[in-house]
Parts: sequence; structure tokens; C-alpha cells
Amino acid sequence: MPTSGPIQARPPVASDLLVRGALAFLIAVLTFESTAQAQTDRSIEFKIESQAFIDAPNKARVPQKSSGPATPISKTKTLFSNGLIFDFPINEKPDAAQQSDGTANAKPPAGPDEIIIYDSRQQAIHLLDMRRQVQLKLVNIRLNKIVDTVRQQTAEDERTKFMVEEHFTETVDADRLTVKLAGDNSTTYWMNGFVPAEPRILPAYFEFLDVFTKVQATDPRRIPPFARLRLNQSIRKLGWIPSRVEIKMSGKGFLKEPFAAHTKHQLALELSADDRVEIDFATKAWTHFPQVSLAKYRNLPEQDSLLNRLRSKKKIDSGEASGSEPGSAPDKSEPQ
Repeated sequence: MPTSGPIQARPPVASDLLVRGALAFLIAVLTFESTAQAQTDRSIEFKIESQAFIDAPNKARVPQKSSGPATPISKTKTLFSNGLIFDFPINEKPDAAQQSDGTANAKPPAGPDEIIIYDSRQQAIHLLDMRRQVQLKLVNIRLNKIVDTVRQQTAEDERTKFMVEEHFTETVDADRLTVKLAGDNSTTYWMNGFVPAEPRILPAYFEFLDVFTKVQATDPRRIPPFARLRLNQSIRKLGWIPSRVEIKMSGKGFLKEPFAAHTKHQLALELSADDRVEIDFATKAWTHFPQVSLAKYRNLPEQDSLLNRLRSKKKIDSGEASGSEPGSAPDKSEPQ
């Protein structure tokens, strides 16, 4: 995440950022309204384990089969408990001494770079930088404003506006529980899903999809999540949980080469003892890490156009000129 030198808000400038960004919004997904959030049963506990793979983009697609390496490039675990959602790399655990340490110095030496916690009760997401031991807090209202700003910014750039303007054709096979979303410009999705045995988990799951995809818009180095937004509308409408999601993107605009990847997802309707240890560790870090601004958390330069747009939008929304930067310690009138 840390970077040096000026960053152009759009588009990404390197292939490794393209891969990271595409996989980020491939694993996460979007769009559920606050009315559904209000219906979330916070007593339900479950988890989703995910794996991400890079595929060979120029090979013919064979359903349910990968055209790339069999070893995943990343694994994540998402835990749902008591109205909280914890997302972090799988199999990354603190040692016994660190588990019992409630201070800000408790961090695993070989643990995750970032843990993300969403508090559905407060409608706020917390991004924890485990290396620097700081956190970024964004309430949903602020996060939605950032998404709107990035949408406008993306639409105004000739190299990236296709990401906002792309139209999709949906093909659903209800018997096989599959959906294809074919874009008219560059992106195609295929999804295999299932109906969970416990349907009460769906509101919490959709809430996760909404918020965790939107947060990708806070990093100017990542691909905007708008194509995935459209797929998530299908997921919500169908009432499925994805077991496999595939994406192919043709080389267009700043995408110099085609890209292909897929993810696999497994649902478990209970948490293990190890899961609870990880929740406890993440909660202690959340409690003790100080909050920093969006610019400081993302290591963005002051001239970054996303920050400038957010500053302008804040002035317009508040009706006054404020010199405070987005994400800094706000006054009582500023949504975080």
C-alpha cells in the first residue's frame, strides 16, 4: 500500500497494481440498501473462506476449470459475529503472547498487512494497518460520497470512462445456479452460486458485499469497482452466495493486456476456536490503534486529485470553506 512519488488518481500505472486491484474487487462485491442492513440478525455467526487465482486470459474458457496455476495467489477469511465483520488473510495468526497482549504493541511479526473490520451497529468500517499500527475509520455516508466522487472522476477520463458506461447483459440458469454477465465493452463475469441452508445469513452477507467493495474506491491505485457493482445486483436479486466467480477483461483504455482470474468461496455456518482467537486479536488492535486521515493511511500526496475532489465536495455539502483534510479528526458536523 505505501508508495512514493505523485500518484495519478486514475488510471493505475503498473500491471501489478492492475492485478491487485482486479482481485480486490473480484473477491469483494456490492450493493445492498440500509433497509436490508436493519434486518440483519446479529446473533448469527458464520464465515466465508476465499481463494484467488490468476488465469491465462487468452485461452478458451472451460467452465469450472482454471487456465492458470493451481496455487492461489491469496487466501482470505471473513468472519461474521455479533454484528461485526472481520476480514483478514487466512492462516495468519498471532502467537500466544501476542494474543494475550491488549496493548497497541500487539501485532504478529509475520501477520497480515491489513485487517478490515465493519461494525454494522455503527455503520462504520475500520481499516487497520498492522505494520504502522494505525487505522482509518469511514462511516457509510462518507464512504458513499467517496464512491460518487470516484465514479465522476472515472467517467471524465477518456481512458477509464468505459468502466462507468459499460452495459451488461445478464443470462441466468436457475437449474444450474449460474449467471453470466457480459459487458458490451471489456468485462465478462461468470458466477456459480448456491442457496444457503440458513437463509438468515443473507442480509449480513449482502451488507458485507456492499461495504467491502465500496472501500476499494478509497485507494486511487486500484481499479474502480463499478463493473462488480452490476454483478452484485444480480447476486442480491437471486439470493445466492457465490461459490466461484470468474472475470475476463479485454485490453482496453489503460488496460494494455487482457486479464483473467477467478475466486473460490466456501461457507461455514459456525466459527472455530481459532476464529475466535483471531477476532479477539483484531478487536484489541481496533481498540488501541489511533485513527489517521485517508491521505495518511493511503500515503497519498496532497496533490492527489481524489483528495482535492473530496475537499471540494465537502465544502459544497457543508456550505463553508474548510481547510481540514478528508479523514482527519473531524469536527462534530463532519461525517467520518
